[in-house]
Amino acid sequence: MANDVVNIKEDASPTKKLASQSFTRGVDTVHQEEVTIGDGTNNGRVVAVTAANALKVDGSAVNQPVTDAGGALTVDAIDLDIRNLATGQDKVDARLRNAADAAFIEPATDRTTAAGPNSVRLSDGAAFYDATKTGQLPSALVGGRLDDNLGAIGGTATVTGGVSGTLGVGGTTAHDSVDAANPVKVGHKAIAHGANPTAVAAADITHQYANRHGIPFVMSGHMNPFTEESVFTAAQTDLALKTVSSGTKIAITRVSVTCDRANTVNVAYRLGFAASTLPSTGTGVAGILSSHPGVAAGSGVVEGNGGGLLGIGADGEDLRFTCGVPTTGSIRVVVTGFTIES
Repeated sequence: MANDVVNIKEDASPTKKLASQSFTRGVDTVHQEEVTIGDGTNNGRVVAVTAANALKVDGSAVNQPVTDAGGALTVDAIDLDIRNLATGQDKVDARLRNAADAAFIEPATDRTTAAGPNSVRLSDGAAFYDATKTGQLPSALVGGRLDDNLGAIGGTATVTGGVSGTLGVGGTTAHDSVDAANPVKVGHKAIAHGANPTAVAAADITHQYANRHGIPFVMSGHMNPFTEESVFTAAQTDLALKTVSSGTKIAITRVSVTCDRANTVNVAYRLGFAASTLPSTGTGVAGILSSHPGVAAGSGVVEGNGGGLLGIGADGEDLRFTCGVPTTGSIRVVVTGFTIES
């Protein structure tokens, strides 16, 4: 087949030519016009067609219509349907099948609605589930967000998103039941006796520690206690040793009251909580932390060890002290505790 041109006569002398190709058809030599595609500025290119009448989209007529150069992607008229891109009816039907399945299920039968765009449906082997239907799938797009529903795992466990979200957790064994299955428990990190844990920065999360037998290391008390001493050489009546305002309470963890050996008399005292005046001595009197009818010279009373609570005053109550005269000597009071919001 040879290339040629056909003269076009518009006047006495031909000035324009029509590109054509000549080839043999039967016993005759005939001409065929060329079809070109251009951008309106540059010369066009001849449209290529293979001997099998395939339009060469990529110039080779090999990658027809879509391929990924030997990978697993194959798109054809059965497996991917994209239509009406200019009318707002865009939709892509993606269908999955097991390798053992004979054929794909047609989109018209497995979509909830034929007009529903971008629908993906999964099957558990018995039925299809639509991602847009509440409660059918564990995950669904809601307002552009992927919502997870863990109701399918049993119970009423739910998840809400974000850093302040919540996760409902329930163990398989209830309180006071035999320890069985895999109940939810709180664990500690084992550390050997004589070893120091690595310090962390203030406000950081830290481990809870136990020895290698699982017995927890626990330090009781408060992380910021006060310890205050007062010494008196004269009688005191309802003296405020520690004061707080409304909205705060005093908690006491240790008390010691000792008398000077130089005292020539036994000294009675009372220590407790009161807004202004300690209650009178009697039976079942509330608010008293420590009391003695007469502490001998050179002796004393110790209550608590600083780890447990001896008592907590009422809102706004002060820690107050009353004692007799420590003649020729003194009486010494040391209290340890902390203050806390009411």
